[in-house]
Amino acid sequence: LFFLTDGRVTVLSTDQLSQDQEIARCGPGSILGEMALLTDQPRTASVIATTEVSAKFLPLPIFQELASNHPVIGQVLTQLLAQRLGRQDHDALSGKRFGRYRITERLGRGGMAIVYEALDEQSMSPVALKMMSHRLVYDANALKLFQSEARMIEEFDHPHIVRMLGRFKAFRSFFIVLEFCDGVSLDQCVRQDGPLDDTQFRKVMAQLAAALSYAHSKGIVHRDIKPSNVLLTSDGNVKLMDFGLAKPVDNGEGNSSRLISGTPRFMAPEQLQGAPPDTQADLFALGCTAWKLLTGKELIPDTRLSDIEDRHENWQLPDIGKFSPEISTFLQNCLQADPAQRCVDLDAISRW
Repeated sequence: LFFLTDGRVTVLSTDQLSQDQEIARCGPGSILGEMALLTDQPRTASVIATTEVSAKFLPLPIFQELASNHPVIGQVLTQLLAQRLGRQDHDALSGKRFGRYRITERLGRGGMAIVYEALDEQSMSPVALKMMSHRLVYDANALKLFQSEARMIEEFDHPHIVRMLGRFKAFRSFFIVLEFCDGVSLDQCVRQDGPLDDTQFRKVMAQLAAALSYAHSKGIVHRDIKPSNVLLTSDGNVKLMDFGLAKPVDNGEGNSSRLISGTPRFMAPEQLQGAPPDTQADLFALGCTAWKLLTGKELIPDTRLSDIEDRHENWQLPDIGKFSPEISTFLQNCLQADPAQRCVDLDAISRW
């Protein structure tokens, strides 16, 4: 492990075309070399001094002894690794192989994971690799959520839910292998092209309702239905993804977590208050998603949690009279503050 005490350096990594790509510039106080030490992977980056440089170094045996006796060192360095991965134009994992998979490019980065496109060198077909962020490696609850997602979706088999193809541990983290779907999220779609017309909306909502109905039939609540978690493929089909917050339906025994998990602007009032997971909460989020697709705007524009809670306490249905009677009825049934009043037949919507 290297500690810069004076001077500046540039960090370069070689891409698949053997071209050097700059991935970082560092100065005094910077730490270098944590990736190889933490992951037991060969170094693939070069550090070039751009000025006179002074540095201290920590040999591997001493680092391992210190990290073993003081776990906080590992936690700090995994946080640093998480910050460095997934941020640069050229990702440090580009070109790396993990078993049969070779990473080709980064697709996206979220709060819990980084998603890469990779080539399955056995089948020579593209896949998506979802890697748990290193900042969560020492977070037992986050690890439980990540592993729970894998266990839930590996049994799923539905044309409108992203299929899981496998999972493995590597690079001092955990990976879920998913089918690769070429397309954009519904959120991106609306930002680029504006609200959906009635025909587009009905097709998208039918497929999304079918996916949600299937998950509910398996006893799973998604808990984070929103446009950015729904992919619209290049051939016009919907794929529901990101079950990272999904939970089994509460069995009434009081064992469910009371922690608030989800995206507040799309959360049902009871979910925002920490109620046990229930399929009715997904229906409210489905209504919020539908509103965004129809109008291009957030139904709940507030960003502060307290403001969203105030809006829920004084909940009023939005103006739905401008839509067709069938769509208006659907929105009205989804967007009830009282979960008992949300009467939505997902199977009927799936036939739109």
